Amino acid sequence: MVEAEQGHEAQIRIGVGAVIEPWREEMEAVADVARRLGVSRSWLYEAARQGRVPCVRLGGVDGPLRFTEHDLAQWLERGRSRELPPQA
Repeated sequence: MVEAEQGHEAQIRIGVGAVIEPWREEMEAVADVARRLGVSRSWLYEAARQGRVPCVRLGGVDGPLRFTEHDLAQWLERGRSRELPPQA
C-alpha cells in the first residue's frame, strides 16, 4: 500500500517504522532468480502467473517479470516456516 508521496516518488510502509522504496531496490530477471532458486525458468514463470511467487510485472500484463530481493527473502521465509515441524 502506498502511504506517502513525495514529488513523483512514493514509499511503502511495512511493519512498524520500516519503509522501503521498491523502485530503488535492485530488480532481478527471471533467469537470474531461477538459477538462484535451482528451478527452471518455465516453473518460475508459471509460479509467478499463479501468484505463488512475488513478482513485479513492468509495463502491464505483457511486460517483463522482475523480482526484488526483499520480496523473495520474505517469500522464502514464509515457505520455510510452513514446512518445518514445530520444535519441542
